[in-house]
Amino acid sequence: MNRLKLVSVGVATTALVLAVGAQPASANPPTSTGATGFASAAYTGSASMKASLSITGALGGLLGSLLTPIVTNLLTPVVSALTGTVSTAIGTVLGPASTYHAASPTIQTGPAPASFPTDLPGGLPSPCTSSSATQPCYSAAGSETISAAPLASVTLGALSGYTQQVSNASDTTNPIFGRAQEASTSVSVLPAISSLANPLVATGLVDSKANCPNDGSSSPSASASGTNIRLLGGLITLSVVSGSIASLTFNGTTYASLSTLPTVTAAGVTVQPYGDSVIVSLSLSLAQILAGLGLASSIVTPLLSYGNTGTSLTLSLVVGPNTDVTNTTATAWGLGVGVDLSGSLAFSLPTGSVGTPLVGATIAIPTGITGSTFGNLLDLRLAYSACAVGTTSVGATQVIPPELI
Repeated sequence: MNRLKLVSVGVATTALVLAVGAQPASANPPTSTGATGFASAAYTGSASMKASLSITGALGGLLGSLLTPIVTNLLTPVVSALTGTVSTAIGTVLGPASTYHAASPTIQTGPAPASFPTDLPGGLPSPCTSSSATQPCYSAAGSETISAAPLASVTLGALSGYTQQVSNASDTTNPIFGRAQEASTSVSVLPAISSLANPLVATGLVDSKANCPNDGSSSPSASASGTNIRLLGGLITLSVVSGSIASLTFNGTTYASLSTLPTVTAAGVTVQPYGDSVIVSLSLSLAQILAGLGLASSIVTPLLSYGNTGTSLTLSLVVGPNTDVTNTTATAWGLGVGVDLSGSLAFSLPTGSVGTPLVGATIAIPTGITGSTFGNLLDLRLAYSACAVGTTSVGATQVIPPELI
């Protein structure tokens, strides 16, 4: 697979201010004091899987020598394989500290961009160079797969984004904004499980824009859009229109919006609303989990014989856009993708002693789905943008999102 080919990237710095300082102030006035814009290919959360092992039942010195090899050679490798996250690897490549981000411009410029979301990719600043102080930007074409085997991988298409403060002559609201777009992103989870319809998440275009006017009267706004979003190999399809999930189809039935979507189960898959997102859940058996982790047959075979009937884990996907606006800031992402693996696997271990009760073992994984995170395995916000107004606007004390500092 071809790796992402970097076309250009620009991040405003103090040195860039010096580089354009000779231009007439009237031609390129500086950005409004305190106004900030930001865009990045992605933003990731910090949650991670933390599997734990507990042993219950008849214990003692007699059983210690019998259980130690089972715990050490069979159970501990599973615990280790079910501990960690994909978010860190993805964030390193796509997040705010990566090449694929644009910080605040230092001077204002025009013209005003076309209407969202038709302004990209055609409206990407050209040339998009590292010396740009008016519209810092990033752009990449091609594809790249970021793998955190055996848990998951993310494949990316074209990436683009930029920031700008539009001059008053081109837009009387004098907005500063962050703008991001991604194309053809896919997320595969436990790809070694042949029965899973990987990629579990695939997208068309995903867009976001955070817009902060600096005319002292207009309010910030945030926009999100997504096309051709497919979950579980197309069992579920949806789009994002005007910042909300629209036209969701599950198992042949279409729901116009989340407000009309009940909790629905079909083919072992449950779909239900989750805030501005949708949460999709299904059960993975012990055999599927062990296959997905790619463990050796010397581990898999005995554990399958020890596993309690029906023991399984729940795989959940949280998918949806986000827009958040205050009187001085705006943030948005085109599509959030959370992957969560939680529950417990229960085993009955042999003791080798006639009449001695079996010893129980449980591998437990708490969910990472909370109000602020989308999952413990992956917590990804695609096409992330943010902005904050300058000190000339009317309102309370300016609040700047942490990622803009």
